[in-house]
Amino acid sequence: ITESDVNSIQDFAIFFAELSVRDYYFVTLGQSVVALSSLLNAMEGLGMWSASKTDDCNERQFVYQFVSKVCKLLDLNYDDDVVIGARLQLWRLYERSEEYKRNDLTKRVIPKSFHIPERFRSASTSDLTRLMGSPKSVSTRINAS
Repeated sequence: ITESDVNSIQDFAIFFAELSVRDYYFVTLGQSVVALSSLLNAMEGLGMWSASKTDDCNERQFVYQFVSKVCKLLDLNYDDDVVIGARLQLWRLYERSEEYKRNDLTKRVIPKSFHIPERFRSASTSDLTRLMGSPKSVSTRINAS
């Protein structure tokens, strides 16, 4: 992975994280979920990450090790329901963004490599919130912490 790759991942991940600020869905999610989801979407959007690819390419192994270390630090897993739901919602937001409309290089829908569990396939945003067990009030969650 080159320095240019790292810069591209960073820029794209920041963009995904910024998208999360504009959507109520993310209010109750932890910052680490948004960070991991943004990072994974950036890497997948740039063709560097796919949880479903298990080839022996050294670069893919390096990327998988990197993602595993990030997941361990954040005490999350890339296939946790909360991460999958957040990633899916970020892709949906991206598809509606001006960046998507302007940028032919990254103009794509949810990447084919992104594995969406059956229960998330046709879920709307409100269905995703229900699936993820979002609390009805943000203040309730803050007070419970």
